[in-house]
Amino acid sequence: MIDRVCLSLSNRCNLKCKYCHFQDKQQDCDSFDSKQLIEIIDNIHHYCERNRINKFKLGIVGSGEPLLNFEELRCVIEYIVDKKYTEFAIYTITNGTLLTEEKLEWFYLYRDIIKLCFSLDGYEQLHNVGRIYYDQVFKSIQMYKNRFEHMPSINTTVNKLSIQNKDILIKYFIENDMLDVTFSKLVGYSEHDLYISDGDFKFFMDYVKQSGIISRQFRNEKVYDCTMYGKFCGVGRTNVFITPEGIYPCGRFYKNEKYFLGMYNFPLEKVEKEMIKFSPVQDGKCYYIEKVEGKIC
Repeated sequence: MIDRVCLSLSNRCNLKCKYCHFQDKQQDCDSFDSKQLIEIIDNIHHYCERNRINKFKLGIVGSGEPLLNFEELRCVIEYIVDKKYTEFAIYTITNGTLLTEEKLEWFYLYRDIIKLCFSLDGYEQLHNVGRIYYDQVFKSIQMYKNRFEHMPSINTTVNKLSIQNKDILIKYFIENDMLDVTFSKLVGYSEHDLYISDGDFKFFMDYVKQSGIISRQFRNEKVYDCTMYGKFCGVGRTNVFITPEGIYPCGRFYKNEKYFLGMYNFPLEKVEKEMIKFSPVQDGKCYYIEKVEGKIC
């Protein structure tokens, strides 16, 4: 049963992060309009009603920067509130370079409906290896703290330099009161300078666990989400990725027509039937690595 969706408003992004696995797929700037997004939200809501799902995780994330489509994001949230759809647990992740006081005030107004998270890979020298614009991102995080009176949730991509400098990295987070951090393993980037293995990532997370950082990854619960977070792979089980071009098992399959599950407005029951052909992999394994990269190798 599907219980979580990553909704990509657009594949537009204002950055070209060194290790982004979407970077080569961002030439065509397709975007959802408000009418299409309302159709998607209604589709999910009715699916939840029919299947008695009380909590549905909706990540407004994907192949682009969500704040480039702020008006569409606002449409989604305000529509959900207006319709009194209560099953959605919603979050979005921004690169932090486009946040304004006006947008922040809107997020504060709807703080009980949508969680705003920031991509930050650590202190300036480390963050700027792959993402750049550290000063601008940190300024946005401080804006958030001043309005919300607490630090936001942080999403950090872990690469070889993160592990080599783990002491400095964790000290940086703790000293800046950034204790709610989700760490994701670098994927889709094979260059030796930053690449890490599953074993490297586990070593790093074992170290973080002893540090005082509070991460959802340390909750003792079995969740099918994504192995790059250290969770179990949801492909063929619970997750789908909805884009203007269509629906895919997850973001790694974006624009891979072999794994196309249907148009963006396909009823989720039909998507479930399409998912059957993707036999879930063993717990702890990543479907994309096992079935796609494995075949390539």
